[in-house]
Amino acid sequence: MSIPITRNPLTIESSLDSLEISRRRESLQKKATAYYEKLQIPNNDQSVVVAIDPVKSSGFAALSRTSWKSFGVVAVHPFLVMSPDDFPEELRLNGLNDPLLCNRAHIMKIGRWLGKTFRVHEIGKPEEIQSLLFSYLAIWENPEALEDVRNSILAHEVAHFFHNHKNFLQSWPERLTLAAGVCSAITGAFTSSFSTTLLSTLLVTANVFSVSEKLRCHISRKNEKEADLTGLRLTGTTKGAEVFFSACQKADRAIQKANSWRNFLDPTRLNPSKVLDGDHPAPLDRIAYLKAAQSEA
Repeated sequence: MSIPITRNPLTIESSLDSLEISRRRESLQKKATAYYEKLQIPNNDQSVVVAIDPVKSSGFAALSRTSWKSFGVVAVHPFLVMSPDDFPEELRLNGLNDPLLCNRAHIMKIGRWLGKTFRVHEIGKPEEIQSLLFSYLAIWENPEALEDVRNSILAHEVAHFFHNHKNFLQSWPERLTLAAGVCSAITGAFTSSFSTTLLSTLLVTANVFSVSEKLRCHISRKNEKEADLTGLRLTGTTKGAEVFFSACQKADRAIQKANSWRNFLDPTRLNPSKVLDGDHPAPLDRIAYLKAAQSEA
């Protein structure tokens, strides 16, 4: 359940005003536009727009269309334009070992402050905010690398437009359509009995959903690697990506320590580099192939 900002309104004054937020967004906009133009996408009259939005990850790329033009939207999380000093004193966290990171009430306060400060109606679920906080607290330990991290994320998201990546089989309707088509073909070919057809349809549907998810994750990992490598070509350095992915790995370990009970529900968390069905490559794997690509360049 997402946290509405209208519930239990927060009285803590924001240390960020709208002008400062606009200035920071404009800085990202200029960089994203420069990357987009650098790619020189053929037969393309689109533009790219950066929006600060509480997405579930640090960045997200999507196409948006109006009646006269289509453009790419790179949505970035508010944390990407922030530093620890931007939080009000009452909400600040003292590193990855701060017990308040596991305090749901405190996380919800941070969520409402984000909603009020960045003027958005919903800012995500508490566990999503907590997970991102773990990552960014690790990133903020290297303040000198913040600009490189922002550049890396922007370049990666812009690269998705360059490769025209699609969220294949992302939605339930797409999977239902695929399942229905396969079921219709298989059951129609081998049986005419209603009961047998119904049973086989249910079994085939379950398997098609499982296969479609594995296929989606496989394509997604391929797309993410492609965007990583193109992003490297745009930035010319692995520094930002290394800091970001190392922080993700460090945050994952901290989350495991803070929420050890989750390891019983999700054993793959104990060894994320061995997860085969995730929709993103493992953080350390991403660092490895980016460093290899840079050494070959």
